[in-house]
Amino acid sequence: MPCARRQKEAIMSQIADLSRSTIPMRQTEHDAFLRQIKPMVTEEKRQATNIIMILMDDLGWGDLSCFGSQAIRTPNLDRLADEGIVMENGYSSSPICTPSRFGLLTGRYPCRGLIDNVFFPTIPVEDHQIIAQRYEIADDEIDGRASPQLIERTRALYQRISHESLVNGILEDELTIAELLSARGYRTGMFGKWHLGDHSPHLPNDKGFDYFYGAHYSNDMCPYHFWRNREIAVEAPFDQRQITGLLNQELFSFIRQSGPEPFFAYYASPWPHHPISSGQAFVGTSKAGVYGDCIEEFDHGIGELLDLLEYEGKLDQTLIVFTSDNGPWHQGSPGLHRGRKGNVFDGGQIVPTLIHWPAGGQSGITINEPVMNIDFFPTFSDLAGIPLPDDRIIDGCSLLPLLRGDETRSPHDVLFFVDSTVPIRETQGYAIRSRDHFKYF
Repeated sequence: MPCARRQKEAIMSQIADLSRSTIPMRQTEHDAFLRQIKPMVTEEKRQATNIIMILMDDLGWGDLSCFGSQAIRTPNLDRLADEGIVMENGYSSSPICTPSRFGLLTGRYPCRGLIDNVFFPTIPVEDHQIIAQRYEIADDEIDGRASPQLIERTRALYQRISHESLVNGILEDELTIAELLSARGYRTGMFGKWHLGDHSPHLPNDKGFDYFYGAHYSNDMCPYHFWRNREIAVEAPFDQRQITGLLNQELFSFIRQSGPEPFFAYYASPWPHHPISSGQAFVGTSKAGVYGDCIEEFDHGIGELLDLLEYEGKLDQTLIVFTSDNGPWHQGSPGLHRGRKGNVFDGGQIVPTLIHWPAGGQSGITINEPVMNIDFFPTFSDLAGIPLPDDRIIDGCSLLPLLRGDETRSPHDVLFFVDSTVPIRETQGYAIRSRDHFKYF
């Protein structure tokens, strides 16, 4: 291991120890801030805007027909684009899963939460729960089960990464947008991939979500259970072709049960992360193989979601944000952009971003200004009438003036990017994007 790398890891470890030592003090500030948020009264609830945050996993900028794909048909996402806003330069806060999700939910750059890597499972995994991923080594599977070699490699990998990571879950004192909205009086539900910790106090129900249905990490990690709140709902291993159907069913039920109460639904689809599959009814429907089939199935669900919101009379009063956690991995398309998942070139972090808000946002326009997923925390806070906390740095900015047409320029002078996948990789990449479209590496 190079000397410089050892020195860096020692420094980062000291920073992590210092940060952990101050958690009790910051936790007090965290709790005090939430107590200061004034719950909505009945009339405020009646007029409140519902929020649906949709996050894909490894979806490329060029993977939707509204972003130029000729092989994948996405008519319902195209409808969001036609009736709403296309953010041509929407960025994720990281080119990998866990840090990007932290940025989205907290409005802060991932480095502020000591998240330098993808989280791996820390809970015990049984042999039969380890699955072959079909993208590594030919002998990973024997008679439909994981081979002894794969079982050994998997356990060794999980142990090593968990030991080397600075943290293995979102820190207790971090404020999520779900916590703020819950304190304001929103019903909060999360559906799909969490990937910010697999044990308390780092679980969705610990971080502001009244209801959770989904998985604690990526669909290539084990044990890949589906949880309902803190109990296993679907035990690993299960047929992953069911995933979109299961999540849609839970999301739609949550919306129906909300009644007149305002709600925040965070739908973090595990797709199209590898290994990819689609429901049987969608096999062979696209011109892009199983990758395209998977996306077309998801798009069909978006159509069902819009139909439900219309039927419930909630579509106009619902803000829908659609984006991806980072750029494409194995099969997806970055479109016009260089790079892919895992690096700070635009292909790794520029993601398809759509915003649909009939009652409050502009319609049928494209905005070219650079924005980032850290902006959704302050945007949703602004929309709900919640002041931002002053005990921590919030890197994001409210996009409401941009969405309403009151402003035409990005609220950011610059955006910061980092590929922090250490210790998996020997090098790091950094970039700064200016508002005037220059990117410096």
